Amino acid sequence: MGSLGDLILASGVTAALSPVVLVTHRRWKAAGACLPGVERVVGWPDDPLPSRPQLVVDLQADLRARAIVLSMRPDEVRRVARFDWQRRARVWWGAEPAPPVVERYARAAGVPVAEPPWWP
Repeated sequence: MGSLGDLILASGVTAALSPVVLVTHRRWKAAGACLPGVERVVGWPDDPLPSRPQLVVDLQADLRARAIVLSMRPDEVRRVARFDWQRRARVWWGAEPAPPVVERYARAAGVPVAEPPWWP
């Protein structure tokens, strides 16, 4: 997770995935520990990454997250659909909006979105 907003949105799915090992930037480690369902927080790049996890749900799906996931060598990876072109088309041409981020996170994780409020 790259920002506090990403953590807040991720909290909409972490409880349903419990127990969760959350990999986030070191500056958000304390905030990540507050999320429901989070058992342990790995502060990247300082802390060692989990090795060979069964499942990784990549909620960023950017190049840095892909490299981190690849280094962990998980059995299964699920990635969020980013809708980059659809989001740009919305700005440029007024196209239909992409689904809300928390819904995309839930779809990637294969769980329902928790009822708000998501932040404890």
